[in-house]
Order: sequence, then C-alpha cells, then structure tokens
Amino acid sequence: MEWDEHEREWEEYPRDAAIDAAKIAVKSFFQDSEHRKSVFYLMQLQVLFEKEFFHWITYKAVDELVEEGQLCDEFRQLGEQKNQMSALFFTLAAGRQNDK
Repeated sequence: MEWDEHEREWEEYPRDAAIDAAKIAVKSFFQDSEHRKSVFYLMQLQVLFEKEFFHWITYKAVDELVEEGQLCDEFRQLGEQKNQMSALFFTLAAGRQNDK
C-alpha cells in the first residue's frame, strides 16, 4: 500500500452538528445567573452534559467557545512548590456576563 492511499483513509470527518447544539447548551449554562461567575474544570462540564452529549462533543464545544472569546480558560498552578499541580479552569468571558 502506498503512503498516499493510506493517507486518504484518514481524511478528516465532517463536523458533527452536535457540537453546535453543545455550544448553545454550554453558553446558556454559563449565562445562567447561578453559574455566571462560577469556575469549572473541563471534566465537570463533560459530566454535567453527558446525558445530552458525548464527552468529546462537550470538549470540542468548550474549545470553540474559548476560541470565539465566549469563554475564558485559565491555567493555574495549585499547591506547594514541591508538590505543585496545575489545572485548567473555564469561566464566562468578561463582558459576556450580561449577554443573553
């Protein structure tokens, strides 16, 4: 099998329409007054939406919302210097808290 033939087998799949539905759901979730100023881990969001969307769909939706400036992602170092851990948090982007 030639390399070109093998490469054609791995062509990118078409974009899943569920990503757009997940983006709407995630954005609405963050705009809700109860969550507007809250901070979430990606895994928390994936679990919160797992009845509606596969985890990878929620991941892609959150990623696209960050790219669009709808959500902010913040990388933080946690713990003591020696045993330091890191975490990535997601929040509603500043200036988006009053969007509906």
